[in-house]
Amino acid sequence: VAWIQPGLDRRSNRTVAIHAGRDYSATYPERLYRHLDASDQGISTGQTELHELDGTVEVTLGRYLHLHTNLVYRRPQQVRGNPSSQEAPPEIQRSLVDYSIKTERRMRSGEIHYLDHPIMGIIAEITPVNE
Repeated sequence: VAWIQPGLDRRSNRTVAIHAGRDYSATYPERLYRHLDASDQGISTGQTELHELDGTVEVTLGRYLHLHTNLVYRRPQQVRGNPSSQEAPPEIQRSLVDYSIKTERRMRSGEIHYLDHPIMGIIAEITPVNE
């Protein structure tokens, strides 16, 4: 993913929302959060999609460039449950596991940085754009 933005300080900065990959909302509807709407007229869905990758990325400008990530990668996992009797086969339960990568990295323009995580990684490069 790439985008163009002005170099802004932390107070004026724009957060970029990232939503990518598979949508797990139909498979795991219990993971969608719900809240009362503004008029308190019942329950509305606050989140309608549950993406494989969700979160935000911010780039701020101070003395250095700062990259802030708050991302969640979701992956289905199968877990074998204990059967109630010795003769019954073990039950297989599916769950959706969240892996979070919340980091802050001080950078210089033109440098390539790799943000490491046991399950995923992020390659980031901030390049100045001439108008």
